[in-house]
Amino acid sequence: MLNTFTVLAQAATTAEPAADTAAQGASQQSQGGGFLIWVPLLVVMVAMIWLSSRGQKKQRERHQQMINGLQKGSRVVLAGGLYGNIVEVKDKTFMVEIAKDTRVEVAKSGVSGAVEEDNKTESK
Repeated sequence: MLNTFTVLAQAATTAEPAADTAAQGASQQSQGGGFLIWVPLLVVMVAMIWLSSRGQKKQRERHQQMINGLQKGSRVVLAGGLYGNIVEVKDKTFMVEIAKDTRVEVAKSGVSGAVEEDNKTESK
């Protein structure tokens, strides 16, 4: 019985070599087609990353404009949640008075927002 299967297998491989090469070509095409499935996914991922970084860039620019617009006497809220008034502006820091005769030196990046005096709301 084993000899019968061997003979049939040899006959099938020698009788249809064209069908065998066609099957190999089809399998190669299907492997190449698998890459095309990933292209739209990659495009969507790149677009999401670009849009996210664009929003962060705009937010950083608005914060930098707010920092550059602060001057002596401006009321600010610090990153830790403390409110105070700017009493001195330096190159990279502010001197902020958080209570009577209590002054702290704060990095400009430590100011999270300016407080409007008329209605006591924060702007970021």
